[in-house]
Parts: sequence; C-alpha cells; structure tokens
Amino acid sequence: MLKGNKVLLVVRLSLALAICAAMQPLCSGEQSGKVVDASQPDTSGSVTFSDPSGVDKVFGVVLEYLKKHGYTIESADKNVGQIITVMDIKGGFTQTGTTVQVTLIKDSDTQTSVRVAVKTQRRVKGTSEHPWRDIKIDPKESSRIAEELKIALKT
Repeated sequence: MLKGNKVLLVVRLSLALAICAAMQPLCSGEQSGKVVDASQPDTSGSVTFSDPSGVDKVFGVVLEYLKKHGYTIESADKNVGQIITVMDIKGGFTQTGTTVQVTLIKDSDTQTSVRVAVKTQRRVKGTSEHPWRDIKIDPKESSRIAEELKIALKT
C-alpha cells in the first residue's frame, strides 16, 4: 500500500512540474524568447522631447491632437501624466493592433518632457483568438507623431 502511494505521489509531482514548465513563459512575461521585466518598461524606439510649457497646457494640446487625428482615447489622466489610445486593429486572419501612448513628465512649472510610443502587436485569429504577441514600439511612427505634436504645441 505504501509503495502505491509513493508511485501516485511521483506521478502527481511529475504532472505538476510539467504544468509549471509549460506555464513558465506566461508567468514570467516571456515573449518570443525574450523575458520582459515589468518593473523596467522597454522604451527603446519611443521618442522624447521637451516643451517650454506647463503640463496642463501640454496635456490639453496632446489630447486635442489625438482626437482631431481620429484616435479614440482609452484613458487620459493628467495626474498620472499619461494618455493611451484604444487599440486600432487591422487585418483578417493575421491581425496587427496599434496603440499610441503619450507620457508627460513635469520637469518644472514651465517645462514638460513628452514621450511618445506607438506600440504594435500581432496575433493570429482563427477559430479562437490567440493572445497578442511581438509587442514592439514603432520608432518611425513614434517620431512622426512626436514631430506633429511639437508643431501643435507651438501654436
């Protein structure tokens, strides 16, 4: 009887280890072989610039710019200093989702840093939707929007 319990325990432990190994990439934030540290967001490809205006003015101009250019706002919080658009999804079976994230950093009462990150991600949509993956910042599109925001802030 004791030998049977040991075999059952070994089988249960083996199964638990196999499940843990299979779930490890999801739990650790691994994407496409790259482990992402949630405490240090990857901002490579984003564009940062400074504007000689207060954060209140910059926030209003950025929000107005995004709305005028057809973006739907998912969240906008002046206290947090962040504006995020709703994901724009294009494609059929293979889809690409694009989101614009603008972060405002109050350097002083009359100086604000603005970081623009246009994020793209992909998924395959079959009989069931697969999770979004390959999250990347598009440096070209981030630069384009940053340049347009600089112009909008000067007017």
